[in-house]
Amino acid sequence: MNFLAHLVLAPQTPEGLVGSVAPDMIRGPLPADLHEAVLAAAKEHQSIDRFTDAHRAFVRTRDRLCAVVDRRLAGVLADVLYDHVLARDWARWRSDDLATYLGVAEQGLLAALKHVPVRMQMIVRKMIDEQWLASYATSIGIRARLETMSARLTHRLDRPMSLMISESDLAELYPLIAADFAELWPDMIVHVDGLRGSASNRLAS
Repeated sequence: MNFLAHLVLAPQTPEGLVGSVAPDMIRGPLPADLHEAVLAAAKEHQSIDRFTDAHRAFVRTRDRLCAVVDRRLAGVLADVLYDHVLARDWARWRSDDLATYLGVAEQGLLAALKHVPVRMQMIVRKMIDEQWLASYATSIGIRARLETMSARLTHRLDRPMSLMISESDLAELYPLIAADFAELWPDMIVHVDGLRGSASNRLAS
């Protein structure tokens, strides 16, 4: 799961939203002094990632993508393409409008930036200013995001790293990846509901 999916799955509060993207924007361990609700959402993000990585549908998607990118990057590409599926087929998964949801979510993120490190604040503002989340809905937008991510990985690791997938490969694989996502998403909802139920039970005991 990438930024959009984590936001949708998060508690829909400013702290929940910003916490849901924190693990992908903060290098190293999460700061122990994060706001309690931000830290809880960040830990939920990590649980979602573990659940996703072990799910049979995600494993199939990752294996499919090994044919078009370095296998070390197939899981990263799968996460991004799942956001593409979620955004492109938004009406299948949500009753609201994508643009409306993003407007509310982005305002929530901005409202909670005071609770996260300065470097993460900069990344969130860049994400909003450059409309990363809206870009997931189109093949052109998703390719632009993959180009940016590839360049960032290449710079960070000091060796060529490419997440790029050709238009023809994306068109061929999209129905299969969308089917994998359709299998995973309901299970993910159940998983998240279980996490919050367990947290509520701990608080009540």
